[in-house]
Amino acid sequence: MKRWIQCLWLIALPCYGLAQNPIYKTPNRHEADSMIVTLGKLPNDSVRMYMEGELSPFYFDKNIDSSLYYGQNALIIAKRLHLPLWQAFIDNSVGYASYQKGNYVSALKILLEAYKISSDETTEQHIWHLSAFYELPDVHRARLNVMAYSLLNLAFVYTIPGNIAQQQSNYFQGIQIGESIKDPAIVGIFKMNLAHFYQQTNKLDSGLATAQSALDNLISAGLTRYQGVVLSNIGDIFTAKGQYDSAEAYYRKGIELNTRQDLMRGMLLNYKAIAKMFRLTGNTDSAIYYAKTAIVLAKKLNATANLFDVYTNLSAAYNMRHENDSAYLYLKTAVALQDSFYNRQKITQFQDIGFNEQLQKQEVENQKAQYQNKLRTYAMLTGIGVCMVIAFLLYRNNRNRRRANKLLHDQKEALQATLSDLRSAQSQLIQSEKMASLGELTAGIAHEIQNPLNFVNNFSDVNSELVTEAVQEIGKGHITEVLSLLNDIKGNEEKINHHGKRADAIVKGMLQHSRSSTGVKEPTSINALVEEYLRIAYHGMAAKDRTFIASLHTHLAPAVDKINVVPQDIGRVLLNVYNNAFYAVNEKKKLSGETFVPSVSVSTTKTGNQVRIGVADNGNGIAQQVVDKIFHPFFTTKPTGQGTGLGLSLSYDIIKAHGGEITVQTKEGSGSEFVILLPAV
Repeated sequence: MKRWIQCLWLIALPCYGLAQNPIYKTPNRHEADSMIVTLGKLPNDSVRMYMEGELSPFYFDKNIDSSLYYGQNALIIAKRLHLPLWQAFIDNSVGYASYQKGNYVSALKILLEAYKISSDETTEQHIWHLSAFYELPDVHRARLNVMAYSLLNLAFVYTIPGNIAQQQSNYFQGIQIGESIKDPAIVGIFKMNLAHFYQQTNKLDSGLATAQSALDNLISAGLTRYQGVVLSNIGDIFTAKGQYDSAEAYYRKGIELNTRQDLMRGMLLNYKAIAKMFRLTGNTDSAIYYAKTAIVLAKKLNATANLFDVYTNLSAAYNMRHENDSAYLYLKTAVALQDSFYNRQKITQFQDIGFNEQLQKQEVENQKAQYQNKLRTYAMLTGIGVCMVIAFLLYRNNRNRRRANKLLHDQKEALQATLSDLRSAQSQLIQSEKMASLGELTAGIAHEIQNPLNFVNNFSDVNSELVTEAVQEIGKGHITEVLSLLNDIKGNEEKINHHGKRADAIVKGMLQHSRSSTGVKEPTSINALVEEYLRIAYHGMAAKDRTFIASLHTHLAPAVDKINVVPQDIGRVLLNVYNNAFYAVNEKKKLSGETFVPSVSVSTTKTGNQVRIGVADNGNGIAQQVVDKIFHPFFTTKPTGQGTGLGLSLSYDIIKAHGGEITVQTKEGSGSEFVILLPAV
């Protein structure tokens, strides 16, 4: 049965755990009663240490003697089990309880030990875990909590010799710890005590701002235990400012909050403070009532060290009422209490401990300095060795670099020679492509010029016959017939002239397109350029393959005006695209037979600031795996020997140089459409 109770307690322990914040985590009354009942049934020292270590801070607000009793029992076990961080945690409880009872020398010794242990990071390796059901989630955070707890309690003890500088330093260190681990409760508790420090040193505005900030932190942490103390601190500041109505309001709020939580220690602070405030305002009845209530609470807590200022305040209140006997009695009690807790021997011991602490700190600093000097010496020797190694490596690297530079120089000359050869070959290929394009252009123009020349020849032959007939009719005297024949001759001459001019225009166009491009943009009718090169490309294809025939469709938008382009360059692009389209439909015709009707459609549209030229065919299309490569130099889908692979690459460069874009949309087996976009402005 006893073992079953022990197991059940181990499972329930997380409810009462130290968790992450030992500064403010204590069990409630029900949990404490359960712990006390269970203590007698637990043979396990570890669990007993944990429970008594938790009960010690619980009794801070109930009975200081009980707090000391449980804390000292837990401390014995922690030392026996060699659990340093738990020892430091419990040292804080025992030290604070000793401070509350006025045992300042003992408190200082114990708290200095707690701070020393918690400052050592190696103690994080010795945190005891209760069971598989409960373990501290963050050992580093736990150690810093204990360290903060030590700083706080030491700050309280430093008020005895009036060590103001050390008090303030401890409060600032505690706030830094809380902020480093993002714990608003720790920050709030240290700000609460820093606000009281500011009030004691007459920095009232700083104290009020710090107290209000502390209250915000405690509310943010959901911690109500210390809010009543903060309210009392704010009341003290308003009392020091002489704003007694505001002070009384804060005191009463603090009394109400502490009473509701049964926090006698907080109530004691509230009653002491409000008693002093009523004495200062001349309300001696209330001052005496609250002072005597504070005495009752202090005795119940066994925290009589807190009564010196209460007795002094009572003496002053009775003196104001001219009740000299009572005034003398309480003054005598205050003096006796002061002698008990603040006699010269204790102050000397306290100072000796502080002096020894300074010596220890100085010794630690000396050891650190010696250690750092050794480190500097080792570092210097290491640095010299490293420098020698670096010097050797630099020498070797420099030698290797010279060899590498010579090799790179030789390789560079070889690469430059190769690059020169490649550029020459590239120029020849590009020139070959241009000549091939010029050949196709010439073939198309020659084929196209044949048509007007045929008209000129035919009408010339007809006119010769008509002249012969006219001569014959003149001999016969048929004037009417002669006039009719002359009119026919005149009409034919007009047609000869028309087709002669057409041939002349074609020749001029051929000369213009065959000359080198100047690279100068000029206003050019895109629709006329598209139509002209479509005819030339078609006739060129027909000249190469007399069996070639295709259906041409043009959809040219009238809204497409002249735009600034280099006409020879854009013409070369159109010629390449048309030739690809005619080649595609012709190849499909060879495979499909007579049932297939080759078709090429050309369209122009204007959209916003762009002119779109579309060239679509119903050929075999382009395979998806090579679509992304068709604009690459030297890539071609034509059989070997039938293309250089530079046509579309040059076209791509020309369109990009014009600030435009050329793309292809294709579906394998159904045809392709090349889209050219040119800026309209």
